[in-house]
Amino acid sequence: IISGLENQNSQKQKIQGFQDAVRAWPQMEVICVEYSGMDSVQAAQTTQTLLKAYPEINVFVGITAPDLEGILKTIEAKLNSDAYHLIGFDDSASTISGIRRGLVTVSIIEEPFEMGRQAVLQLVKNMEEAQPVRWIQTELFELSKKHTKQMQIGQLQPDAVEIYCKRLRLFKIKG
Repeated sequence: IISGLENQNSQKQKIQGFQDAVRAWPQMEVICVEYSGMDSVQAAQTTQTLLKAYPEINVFVGITAPDLEGILKTIEAKLNSDAYHLIGFDDSASTISGIRRGLVTVSIIEEPFEMGRQAVLQLVKNMEEAQPVRWIQTELFELSKKHTKQMQIGQLQPDAVEIYCKRLRLFKIKG
């Protein structure tokens, strides 16, 4: 796992969720968590270092867009790039391109429009001195090659999501 910042709460939660899920499969192991400082060049260098130290690694998780971009740069330069599974958490241009080219296996993406809408609703409740909701569940979506054939970057609107993405109900986002 390569993540941008060690002390950023949403990144820590993604890492913890991934590690918790991996525990269900004894044949899988998270070897390490490294940090890139939100720098794709550092993420690429970290990927190279990990491949040398752990040649058995065949899955990389990029928690932020720069992390996955750096992982992608390193893996796509390898002759056996199809031997790796890359997982991300965004719908950036480089992630979508990586999915289309078969380099990124899947990206789990959030619904930023709904998150922003919910944030404003909670702010209004707070300003009206009403009790804000402690947990707000937003939907997550799987973005993989089968979903990107007709999709253009920035096209993940609520009505298009039904067509291109499989809805996931795996996690709650703490509000």
